[in-house]
Amino acid sequence: MTKPDAPLPASLGQQVAVKSVDTVLLREGDEQFFAYTQLLDWAEIATDDLRAAPVVVQEVLSPKLDLRVTVLAGRAWTVAVTSNGAAIEGDWRLKKKAQLAYPAYVLPADVEARCIDLVKAMGLIYGAIDLALVGDRFVFIEINPTGEWGWLDSPERPLAEAIASVLLSDPS
Repeated sequence: MTKPDAPLPASLGQQVAVKSVDTVLLREGDEQFFAYTQLLDWAEIATDDLRAAPVVVQEVLSPKLDLRVTVLAGRAWTVAVTSNGAAIEGDWRLKKKAQLAYPAYVLPADVEARCIDLVKAMGLIYGAIDLALVGDRFVFIEINPTGEWGWLDSPERPLAEAIASVLLSDPS
């Protein structure tokens, strides 16, 4: 077998983060399985089969702190995703929900403004933005215009109330 000719190790490193383009749901009998981001060695996956796989290959961000910025109608709420008070190596979705916490996180004003501006520039009212804090650098991962928010709704982050208010507002 030949290997894909993309020189990824030169630009991303030998270990890469591999994720599906969309949610992967597999079934085996009555059981369901999801595929999450995997940290893999490029040499192990650089085969002809990779050419047919709809995946995204990214630089491994480590150490990093995962951040979720929920933007709604020009307002932003940000949380860090932690386990036992610390950042999580790899994909935090592999942890059990009981091990996770979502403390409020205060973004620098310019980063928060850029998140709000991105949602507006895309013609959206709502956007769930994933960032990673690597050292002192904020790295944009993705924006999801239908990103889940229910797991973050709380008295400190009244997202359900804010969404209801926007839906009930007079658009004129």
